[in-house]
Amino acid sequence: MLYLWLYLVRNHVQEHFVLLAAASWKLWLPVLLLMPLNWLLEALKWKILAGQLQPVSMANSLRAVLAGVTVGTATPNRVGESVARVCVLEPELRVAGLGLAAAGSAAQLLVTSLAAAAGAFYVQDELVLPGIKLWPVIVFGAAVLLAIILGAFFLRRYKQGRQLLSALQQIGRKKSAVITGLSALRYGVYLLQFVLLLRASGIDLSYDLLAASVAVTYGVITLIPTFALTEIAVRGSAAAAVIGGMCGNPEAALSAAVVLWAINVGLPALAGIVPVLSFRIFKADEHD
Repeated sequence: MLYLWLYLVRNHVQEHFVLLAAASWKLWLPVLLLMPLNWLLEALKWKILAGQLQPVSMANSLRAVLAGVTVGTATPNRVGESVARVCVLEPELRVAGLGLAAAGSAAQLLVTSLAAAAGAFYVQDELVLPGIKLWPVIVFGAAVLLAIILGAFFLRRYKQGRQLLSALQQIGRKKSAVITGLSALRYGVYLLQFVLLLRASGIDLSYDLLAASVAVTYGVITLIPTFALTEIAVRGSAAAAVIGGMCGNPEAALSAAVVLWAINVGLPALAGIVPVLSFRIFKADEHD
């Protein structure tokens, strides 16, 4: 994956960045406006989930989500997001909050996985992924499921673990449906952003094929471990392999993926520095 990234970066990717920069404001405006909508939907999800433990305002939920983006960019597979989000909760509720944050991530993963499966089925004749086999994906999914089951049994042995599981059980079917629905809406937002950027970068596939290939790309990304800024390379390389393999223009796919990361992750990560610092100050005051 890293080799693919380096190869494409050396092969005139900058030309596609220039092409994107020159795109009409009619494309850039919806892409940029959809970014805050993306994170507002995620903040609403966290407000609902955290509300199982204590009332959380929309403003504080958004601050926690942005802080999570900032911390997440410096941790493997963004595991730091959950840790930062629970800082908005009272200290004694944060362990349970981690479980609720995990539930929100699981809902997003469910939507991503279902969309990837549907996308792969839709473009199976056009999809070109040489050397990729199905059995590692099956093994990975089975391992994750086993880890969840064993983890639940392990957590029941500890007081804080039982508190975490209790918080998860209290979500209920109605709220679970709402959380999953918000996850689907959020998924639709950044799928649309990606499709628009791909069109602007010069890829002339039909919108249905672009949407399906983007869904497969997101599915591939979830299977690849990332650490800190290596996420940019993973996203770009996955887009180049999947979308570029379909359209024959991997440089354009990589460019669109990198620009989307900068908009949806880079900018919010910068905005999240302020709440991260405020959370640290809050912790320091507690020990005075």
